[in-house]
Amino acid sequence: QAIHFWCCSVIQLIVATMWCGGSGRLFLLITFAVFLLLECLCAPRSKPAAQDGLECDACILALSELQQLLDGNATLAEVFPIAEFICEIALNHAGKNGDVMCRGLIYSYGPAVQYALTHTIIDPRDLCWALHLCNKTHAVQATDKSSLLLNKIQQTIANSRRNPHNSEKGAFADDFKPLFESKEVFEDGSHALPKNGYVWQEDPRLNQEGPHSKQLNSPKPSSSDETFTVLHLTDIHMDQNYMEGAPTDCQYFICCRNEYPGNGSAGRYGDYKCDLPVATLELLVETIKALEPRPDFIIYTGDNPPHDIWKESFESQLAATKFVVDYLAEKLPGYIIYPSMGNHESFPESEYYTVLDCYKDLTRTLVEYWGEWVDFPLDVLPDLYDGAYYSLLIRDGLRIISYNSNYMYSFNFYSFLNDKNPYFASQQQWLVNELDKAESAGERVLILTHIPPGDLAMWPDYGEFVTSFTKRFTKTIIAILVGHTHFDQFQLVYDADGAYGVVLVAPAVTTYSNINPSFRVFTMDNQGYQFLSYDQYFLNITKANELAKAGKNASFELSYSTDEAYGMKDLSPDSWNDLVKRFESDDSVLSKYHYNYHTKTGSLQHCGFLCKHEVICSVTNVISSEYYKCIIDL
Repeated sequence: QAIHFWCCSVIQLIVATMWCGGSGRLFLLITFAVFLLLECLCAPRSKPAAQDGLECDACILALSELQQLLDGNATLAEVFPIAEFICEIALNHAGKNGDVMCRGLIYSYGPAVQYALTHTIIDPRDLCWALHLCNKTHAVQATDKSSLLLNKIQQTIANSRRNPHNSEKGAFADDFKPLFESKEVFEDGSHALPKNGYVWQEDPRLNQEGPHSKQLNSPKPSSSDETFTVLHLTDIHMDQNYMEGAPTDCQYFICCRNEYPGNGSAGRYGDYKCDLPVATLELLVETIKALEPRPDFIIYTGDNPPHDIWKESFESQLAATKFVVDYLAEKLPGYIIYPSMGNHESFPESEYYTVLDCYKDLTRTLVEYWGEWVDFPLDVLPDLYDGAYYSLLIRDGLRIISYNSNYMYSFNFYSFLNDKNPYFASQQQWLVNELDKAESAGERVLILTHIPPGDLAMWPDYGEFVTSFTKRFTKTIIAILVGHTHFDQFQLVYDADGAYGVVLVAPAVTTYSNINPSFRVFTMDNQGYQFLSYDQYFLNITKANELAKAGKNASFELSYSTDEAYGMKDLSPDSWNDLVKRFESDDSVLSKYHYNYHTKTGSLQHCGFLCKHEVICSVTNVISSEYYKCIIDL
């Protein structure tokens, strides 16, 4: 909230002083950019900002000026020290240790932002709309506001007599080493970005009336010997530096490390302000090994590293993935784990662009690690190396398609270059091709990816794409399994004709974001490959830590089953659509869903009018712009 207050205040000053010259203008523009970055990294995903008014005007005007500045003579050596200083002011004001974290944040994200802005012409209206600061139709009118806060900031700078270029941390120009050299990668010299971030060319097959394009009838329940189980894990966010007894309330994005001073004491199995300790991963593995019946295979939808984003490097991100892969491969021998790439696997977190050699190398290394889980056939390796996506027939009539959602994430600044990214275009075409071949072969397909299409940070075009291919291949696609949000939720794909598909969002294994560690076990029909139900398990962290203090053993427990908790006969789109209808009329079911959404942290409470409105908007929109519009349209 403090960061948002500073952001709004500085935005007002930018509008009022947009036509300033010299260092004052540069300072203001960088201030806006830094606050925008901090909003992206820190703001809750589920709460949109205002669409119209001063923030929209400021965003459009500031980005226009900033792009011109970067296209001119401004260098990273000029911009970064100011950005670091402003970041420190913002985080310190928000109660965080900006003096420690900001240097790493700016060093990590600065090159990606600079590269994206200098390799494309981004329409500021599109960017500000994607960041939910603007309505598409809002008229831009510069307004004149007081510059009181600017004077205070300038006085602070003068009083501190700090020169960002020669701080006590060392001269920036001497120790800054770019992650990569920014080189022109497009041959035609055209960098215009169409629409709102990336564009997808609709495949003609998506408009055809195929043999499987009608709604799938729900299968009849089958006996236990006609079913098998599938385990879904997501968002482990392993923190190997977690220390029992370390402070839980600190001035960093994550706590529970001895190096961070603060208050509180971390329990053995985790804390809601921290990432996952090894002890909880051990308990998770032991629980999985004891499951009856034994899961036929495991799905893992990504995110291995912790949330210490100011300390990241290519090496640290890959090391975190290596640890998780090695640990699960060793402790769960004989299990096949089908992975999908998360946004945290890359460096910096969420940035991914395989046109650049550093991301090609990261992808190839990631795929080599995954080889401990899956013995990938040679014919899928080119797709894996191109962008960490693959298609595998895992049993007769059942196929897994795992694709990379990082291309469509608006916090991935390289996504602004998707219209010129051959790897992104090839993945889109590949996905439609694989679904078309699966349909022709009479196969059912389970789709894996990391980020749900209805996430507010996803490009709206992505949701349109998902809607199109899901509707076209509705009988072929079983479900889309994702993670990322850390919460327990679902999103329906449908239009006026009915429900066509469902995105099932599993809650995270980590405790970060105030949740209990969780995993999910699906029961699947062995004949038609339809999900019949799932059991959701969780570890009550508060209870587990208390048991550990008393010298007793903690354990994961069943949170709920979809058939008992929601009265669902199966997990078909029709059944989820029926649940949505019951949300409208039965507050007890809605409140139970909302309680499960938060993995039973806190207590079961009534989900009132605003709560109901947000839930209905969330579960009925896979296009982020429509979800956003629904939320604010009370």
